[in-house]
Amino acid sequence: DTNVKIYEQLGGVDYADYKPGKYYISPYEVAGKEEVSQLGLPWNYQFSGFPMNKNETQLFPNIEESLYKNRPIIFDTETTGFSPEKGEEVVQITLVNEMGQSILNTYLKPYCKTQWKQAQAIHHISPLMVQTSPHLDQYSDFLQTVFDKASVIVGHNVAFDVRFVEKCGKVSIDKKNTFDTMKQFKKEAPNLKHKLDDAVQYYCPEYYEIYKNGAHNSYYDTVAT
Repeated sequence: DTNVKIYEQLGGVDYADYKPGKYYISPYEVAGKEEVSQLGLPWNYQFSGFPMNKNETQLFPNIEESLYKNRPIIFDTETTGFSPEKGEEVVQITLVNEMGQSILNTYLKPYCKTQWKQAQAIHHISPLMVQTSPHLDQYSDFLQTVFDKASVIVGHNVAFDVRFVEKCGKVSIDKKNTFDTMKQFKKEAPNLKHKLDDAVQYYCPEYYEIYKNGAHNSYYDTVAT
């Protein structure tokens, strides 16, 4: 999508967790905010050590079963809000195996939601970016197969993503076969904050600067997890 640009955050703001000096994906200029300047780079400009990956060129990527069968699968979603029970939906989903090999990574068009300004301020995924993307339920059978054959399903605050995938994607996940890295982090470092950002800084400080450039994109969050 040539309309999607990458912006450098030049100063702090009080409406989102943008970090000064870091880069963020956005579909258009932020008019009237002097702290943001447009770099004019394409959406897939590789601005960190993590490659961008977008499996929207074909609905069902040709993924070999060996990439997910009897292997840990790490997944993450980006959503329009906090509660699928209140009508919030998924706008991006990523699944990788324990080696970081991509199983699925795609933007998703919500069924009903047309705006999600508060969530967009965090993950920078706009209605424009997903307007030609598939719906989550188009992947339901594929997701069910991957989750059923995985040795374990891993996520940071994994219950949140499981709720959304089950409610919005009509997928059933065995809760006994999930592993929550956030709960493990709380056990090992009970006195710290326990967001994924904090976990990366604690366990992999050498990658923290790289991760911050792509935080709150499900691909980067999945690789970090």
